[in-house]
Amino acid sequence: MKPTVGELMESAQSFYERGFRHFGLKIGIDPKQDLANVVALRERFGDRVVLRVDANGALTYDAALALLKKLEPYEIDVAEQPIAIWDLEGLASLCRATSIPIMADESVSTDHSLLEVIRRRAATVVQTKIAKNGGMYRVWRLWTLASAAGMRIYPGNHPSTSVATAAVAQLCAAWPGALMEGVFAVGVSGALGADIVTEPIVPVNGEIRVPSGPGLGVELDPDAIARYRIDR
Repeated sequence: MKPTVGELMESAQSFYERGFRHFGLKIGIDPKQDLANVVALRERFGDRVVLRVDANGALTYDAALALLKKLEPYEIDVAEQPIAIWDLEGLASLCRATSIPIMADESVSTDHSLLEVIRRRAATVVQTKIAKNGGMYRVWRLWTLASAAGMRIYPGNHPSTSVATAAVAQLCAAWPGALMEGVFAVGVSGALGADIVTEPIVPVNGEIRVPSGPGLGVELDPDAIARYRIDR
């Protein structure tokens, strides 16, 4: 069940007071509600926050175009995967039809799929995730291709353990070019209060710090690993 506008505003205010300045909204179930949510957030926070929307490929082309045109006055930073992952022609058409930048997420799994997105001009922003895209090396390859094509790069993360979060943070620190800031899933440490490292990575004032220890910067907790094992 989607939250009401009032519930959304209460949650957004709580995150804002904790230092978060990038808000991501899921869209695609009720266009009227989606528009009302965006309007309410923009009216409450003005230009103090960055707003992004994400349909996870749930919208048809016509529905996506209609909604994005209505959202244009509200300074949406990007619209993430508004239509089906395989509809690159539709994504390219949306890029031409709306002033809101289109982000490809699920449409990009390998360097070959990114090359096709670039060739078709199906997005101007790409989101990567280490688990989705096959590890740190392959994510670095995607960033290199995207940078060469003039795309903005959003270093995303699946909700997982602090090991994956640390890997993304280290990649960001090592990357020589620009990267987008934004909503970042810190993993089970934030969602469930559980993790498998001695010092879980959690946001402080809306930010996470790059771990400074050896390797990825985090140390595995043997007791936690034993506690969460399921192959017994």
